[in-house]
Amino acid sequence: MSPEHRRDDEIDPCPLLRNVMTTIIPRSSPSTVFPPPVTRDVSSSSPERYSGESSCGGFLLQCALVFNRSPQSFPSDGSRISYIVGLLNGKALRWAEARFKDPLDFGCSFQSFLNEFRMTFSQEPDTTSRSRRLWNLRQGVRSVAEYAIDFRTLAASSGWDACALKSAFFQSLNDSVKDELTMVEEPTELNDLILLAIKVDNRLRERRRQRGRSTVVDGTFYRARPVVEPGEAEPMQLGRARLSAAEKRRRRESDLCLYCGSPDHFVVACPFKAFEPGAGAATRGGPSDEGNPMGRSLSSKSPRFALPAVIQVNQDSLELSALVDSGCEQNLIDKSLVSQLNIKTVRLEAPIRVTALDGRGLHTITHQTESVQLIISGNHHEMISFFVFPSPNPPIVLGFKWLQLHNPHLNWTQGRVEAWSPECLSSCLQSAVPHRPSSLPAPQKEADLTDLGNVPREYHDLREVFSKNHALSLPPHRPYDCAINLLAGASLPSSRLYNISRPERQAMERYINESLRAGIIRHSSSPLGAGFFFVGKKDGTLRPCIDYRGLNQITVKNRYPLPLLSSAFETVQGMTVFSKLDLRNAYHLVRIRQGDEWKTAFKTPLGQFEYLVIPTAVRLRLPSSLRVHPTFHVSRIKPVLSSPLCPPAASPPPARELGGHPVYTVRRIVDARRRGRGWQFLVDWEGYGPEDRSWVPRSFICDPTLITDFWASRPSGSSGLPGGSR
Repeated sequence: MSPEHRRDDEIDPCPLLRNVMTTIIPRSSPSTVFPPPVTRDVSSSSPERYSGESSCGGFLLQCALVFNRSPQSFPSDGSRISYIVGLLNGKALRWAEARFKDPLDFGCSFQSFLNEFRMTFSQEPDTTSRSRRLWNLRQGVRSVAEYAIDFRTLAASSGWDACALKSAFFQSLNDSVKDELTMVEEPTELNDLILLAIKVDNRLRERRRQRGRSTVVDGTFYRARPVVEPGEAEPMQLGRARLSAAEKRRRRESDLCLYCGSPDHFVVACPFKAFEPGAGAATRGGPSDEGNPMGRSLSSKSPRFALPAVIQVNQDSLELSALVDSGCEQNLIDKSLVSQLNIKTVRLEAPIRVTALDGRGLHTITHQTESVQLIISGNHHEMISFFVFPSPNPPIVLGFKWLQLHNPHLNWTQGRVEAWSPECLSSCLQSAVPHRPSSLPAPQKEADLTDLGNVPREYHDLREVFSKNHALSLPPHRPYDCAINLLAGASLPSSRLYNISRPERQAMERYINESLRAGIIRHSSSPLGAGFFFVGKKDGTLRPCIDYRGLNQITVKNRYPLPLLSSAFETVQGMTVFSKLDLRNAYHLVRIRQGDEWKTAFKTPLGQFEYLVIPTAVRLRLPSSLRVHPTFHVSRIKPVLSSPLCPPAASPPPARELGGHPVYTVRRIVDARRRGRGWQFLVDWEGYGPEDRSWVPRSFICDPTLITDFWASRPSGSSGLPGGSR
């Protein structure tokens, strides 16, 4: 076809295609310069808010990372201080609020702010404390990899050289790891030694797992039982193979668990014994127990009765939990705890074989510790010796011997000691003191803490009288304990609870808690229960009062003769300087007679309690049987030694003779009272003290101006009853 006859829509596409390609793909030139890639700062998350409860080192480190990543966002010291203050709360924020009054002008540089902030909130121990902690650090039940983290943390700030750190790290490892390390050449660097110890520990743990032949069933680990030859069937033997005599002997000699063969625990603490897979009625726990409320898992723990305890050895002390187990005959301590506290042990002449209830042997005890101090529940102190036994959880077991010795009244529901035996009340119970960490200096003896600066030298032998801690502790029983004898056949009185306000309730809780810690009261189940309330003092504080009126009515009255004041003062006539020992908690220094404590019971909204010492506050009067012992009576006050600085007072003037009768000079009239149709006046005699005042009739006063001046000094004149209703 010729070009003339070509249709209009038939156009050659090649020129158009070339134009389009030229537009889309430009020609590349050697001189074309590409812009550099755009980088973007990675935004860092803000640190957590700091309240001042912990050390500030980590918080300041996180803030420094934020400043380094975004320096353009914090160009000045004020912006950095403002950023840190914005992340404070709690007592740290209260410090900043008091420190910086003007939020626009902090008045210090950023470095000065950091120094002051660290000085206020830094809780880092000093170099000596860190060195002591590093030296006492032990691997224990942890893996070397976990233990190395704590070791590196303390080593970084200890200031020790590489040789000392290597020795400390090797010494703190478990014996099994140290035994393997002695077989190879010791690395020259600390890091190489740590890596080698981690490899050895991992291989040992892997070998223990292989020796136990662990298998996996349904995603849960179970310990496979060794294949043994079938023997004679045992009663109630369901779902598990019977161990041969040789296998039992091998496990006992190798200190292996008789149930699963693991070297990490014994049969009494075997977790697989309470969680054994199986079929039928013999299955306990296991995957098939889903939906069964009686099933038990590996993570479930049986309830235990454990008491808070503190064990003290030399200058070291450690807080822990002590398991109370009446099924254990002796008191036990874990061998790793013995190594940690460096407790001295003594080898037993005859080893003790530990057996289970069915007679199976568990372990052989070969060592016993020396006596150490053990504090139970904060105020029960005793010196006790333990048998060394591998029991990491719990580290201390108080057995039947301990229960038999102290005979405590245990509340198994709430897990606490309700009361101690009478022997403990007189010898073991002391004032509850806060626990001091082992890194702090050992507490001084009580005698060294008593301040005798204002006490004369003649009384330094009575140091205990001036000791506050001694006054707050429970005194021992003495021959003159307070006895409360009840009338024969008398019915026991009843009382009621008193309504108290919120401030009174707070004061009552404080009084009850302090008295329980001091050991002067205890929980009671007595049939008696006097009412407990408060009365106000002149200084605005509250004084506890107990309504013992019902107890007074059924108490045998004690006719103990008290010395007369007149005869008491005759022995000190003419003396002017006396010694006066203001006893701390004087009533608390006398115990209630053993067996009479239930008679002092009182009830409060917090429960019922009873006193172990003489109550300090009662309503109306003390029980009549609470006699005043001569030791505390005023007749026992003795004059001190004569001193040239305090010359003796002059003797009173003798009486004058007037008409053959002795006459004394009246210094002033103190009071007056009506007697019959006349008046009597209370007069002070010249040269005599107030104890010699006496009432005399008007006719005995020879100078009438004394009576005139007395009536003139009275606001109400001579009308009414000047002396009051006497």
